[in-house]
Amino acid sequence: MDMISKIRRLDPQRALKFGTSRTQYRTGCTCGAKTRGGWHVELNSDTLPRVLVNEIYCKELSKTIGNHVEMTYFSDRLQYM
Repeated sequence: MDMISKIRRLDPQRALKFGTSRTQYRTGCTCGAKTRGGWHVELNSDTLPRVLVNEIYCKELSKTIGNHVEMTYFSDRLQYM
């Protein structure tokens, strides 16, 4: 009974005396998944910095695009902004 009494007096969360701040979790810059051929890793678009593009520059650049592949690439990049 004496040992049970001592155990009941113990504080299972005694580290709370040193601080009560909540843990802040960080989101990673990359996302990865294991595939049959190895690993597939890509950037996490939610954590990438946002870039502003000048509207005049965007119009001028779109005039110089020569083919469908370049236009697709340009359009895809602008969708992330």
